[in-house]
Amino acid sequence: MCYRAGVHRRQRPPTWVRSHAATETALVLPQSPCPRVNRSPQLAVYTCDMRPIILCILVCFAGAMESPKFETASIAPSHSGSAAQSMKVQVKPEPVTLTMRNASLRFCVQQAYAVKAYQVAGPGWINNRRYDIAVTLPPAAPPDQFRPALQSLLEDRLKLTIRREKKELSIYALTVAPGGSKLHPAAASRAEGRDPEETPPSGTALRRTSASVEMFCDDLSRKSDRPVVDATGIPGLFDFELEYGDSGPKLSTALEHQLGLKLEPRKASIEILFVDAALRKPVMP
Repeated sequence: MCYRAGVHRRQRPPTWVRSHAATETALVLPQSPCPRVNRSPQLAVYTCDMRPIILCILVCFAGAMESPKFETASIAPSHSGSAAQSMKVQVKPEPVTLTMRNASLRFCVQQAYAVKAYQVAGPGWINNRRYDIAVTLPPAAPPDQFRPALQSLLEDRLKLTIRREKKELSIYALTVAPGGSKLHPAAASRAEGRDPEETPPSGTALRRTSASVEMFCDDLSRKSDRPVVDATGIPGLFDFELEYGDSGPKLSTALEHQLGLKLEPRKASIEILFVDAALRKPVMP
């Protein structure tokens, strides 16, 4: 150190010191996979030890992203001969169970991926080949995990392969008529904690209790020549009763007069799930 004119100044280090500092910096940040630095052994050991830790974290994270597996599961061809198909998710008592009876592959895909029937396409046999399915989720699994578990079952036992593609379709948008909605809110005893009770659409009537407008659109889609999409923006649960056809009014007229709703023809880009491949007979685990 030197003092000049009362000012404290730090003397410039010799050239060999500057070169040594640069060399040490280069050694502390090596390019080799596992550094061995004599001057900073603690840093070298720390760098080596972090790699397996990071790898372990990545492996654990990847495992957490996998589709939830089922505790037990069975799928077998159904020979009931009935056209009706059903699905039941039982939440209590735990664990959560899923039961499907006489379900077509189209219906299974629809439920597994939470899409509408018109969003599933594939060979004709996916409508006719039926299955009985029973799935039990792992203990403490939330109810909404039954869909990923069903996806896993279909992939494991039927070797299902799905392809997603956007298509422009002609649809009906269900909107509120100029006079306003005439929907009747569901009874309080049914509005909470109950699944919708569906009366299968007959030739002249549609009835739904404790159902959303979106659920009602599913019924309308089965009675229309194109998919019906909810564009009302009306939340909540309602009791629906619609009389139409035969000696009564047309579907569109009945909707406007009885429920205050109307159908508007539109075009929409809809995601379609194509069944590219699947086995007709399940394989045993």
